[in-house]
Amino acid sequence: MMNMSLAVTLLAASALLGLVLGWQYLRDTPRKLWMVGFHLILGVAAMKFVVLFMLGETAEGSLLRTLGNGAVLATALALFSGLVKPVLVREAKGRLAMSMVALHAGVGGLGLLLLLAWAAVR
Repeated sequence: MMNMSLAVTLLAASALLGLVLGWQYLRDTPRKLWMVGFHLILGVAAMKFVVLFMLGETAEGSLLRTLGNGAVLATALALFSGLVKPVLVREAKGRLAMSMVALHAGVGGLGLLLLLAWAAVR
């Protein structure tokens, strides 16, 4: 169970740091590059642990495996949308930029909720 709590802690820390970065984005205050990098590293590390624990500890086709797959998929989509946003959207603000940030935050939050549900059922 300690390993799963590590994954939950990493993803929760990434989400908390993401909230801070999102608040800075909305207020037009400059974001520190190290914070963005640390947010990325925490998210990737959490996704890695979830994949390892899910593959090693859950039976194929079970509800537990489905929750784990959902957590991994949502976290991967959040990771992808966070990496793609600066490439696709050049301007800092605008409808598309705000939509990408909202998508990133929503899918990342969904990944955290699914991971928490998976850890609770497990």
